[in-house]
Amino acid sequence: MNTKSKILIVNPLFRDLFINHSQNILKNKFEVDEFFIHKNNRTNNFSKYFHKVINLINIHFLKKRDYYKRLEKKRQSNYYQYCLNNVKNKRYDKILICRGDRLPHFVLKNLQIQSKKMINYQCDGVEMCPDIFKKKKYFTSIYSFEKEDIIKYPDLDLKFITNFYFNYNPMINKKADVDFYYLGVGLEDRIKMLDQFTQKFKNFNAKFLVTSTKPNNLPKSVTHLKEIVNYQSNLDYTIMSKCIIDLKMDVHNGLSFRFFEALYYQKKLITNNTDIINYEFYNPNNIMIIDYNNYTQASVLEFLDKEYINIDSEIINKYSFDNWLKRILELE
Repeated sequence: MNTKSKILIVNPLFRDLFINHSQNILKNKFEVDEFFIHKNNRTNNFSKYFHKVINLINIHFLKKRDYYKRLEKKRQSNYYQYCLNNVKNKRYDKILICRGDRLPHFVLKNLQIQSKKMINYQCDGVEMCPDIFKKKKYFTSIYSFEKEDIIKYPDLDLKFITNFYFNYNPMINKKADVDFYYLGVGLEDRIKMLDQFTQKFKNFNAKFLVTSTKPNNLPKSVTHLKEIVNYQSNLDYTIMSKCIIDLKMDVHNGLSFRFFEALYYQKKLITNNTDIINYEFYNPNNIMIIDYNNYTQASVLEFLDKEYINIDSEIINKYSFDNWLKRILELE
């Protein structure tokens, strides 16, 4: 009887959706484990009161104001150890990690001992993840969605791979009644662009959801997220929308997940990422490239009126999570 090869996924990216799809895709040949396990972290009133007292003692007697920061660091370290203990007696053929730069050295060191191959996916640019230089030694290969980083940082020996879409469509027949949709981090320049956009399209239904450290200063055109929207809900919003808004960060040129979600769900997309023209699924009827600081309402309306051009199914399938997973695990 042949035993299945073992794969461990260390992934804070999309959590359950990522794990469930991975287990389903690989079930015939691999046993897939998850590193991060659910744990009840709720604290009771006594615990909250205890830490509040200790914090006051630190402030007034020890002149230290970082108690809660140190406490959180300790809690995080304990949680990582808890996860390590859960897999400590296992050996893996491959371990797939997303954003390995975020993991402490002791976690990576322990996992490296337990695996034949450690594969890391950087879904943020190197400029935002400088710790990857210190942690490169743990990985047999590092993949990045940012082509320019591969050229710019040859010492990291990066391999290129795009982002992907999930085959997730429980609401595929839901009516699209949102004209423009955006979900993301509420950076100041992004909020300004979104607000200016809504001023040009006041009679349209725009759903702009952002996280922000200054929710009281947000314009009425954007909605502050008090809680993080899970990825399934984001996909439901995408399905209910006619056009997706993409705002490229200055430090990124790689395509965000929005491009592949729009491709799969056949949604129009407006972006300021000019690198899209280098991809085979780019079509000006489906994707509009604009400068968010210099465009006209008429140009956007003209784009929206154009008929959506269906993309060849083989091209669409190329960017599926199924293909992405097999490629990054180096199974093909």
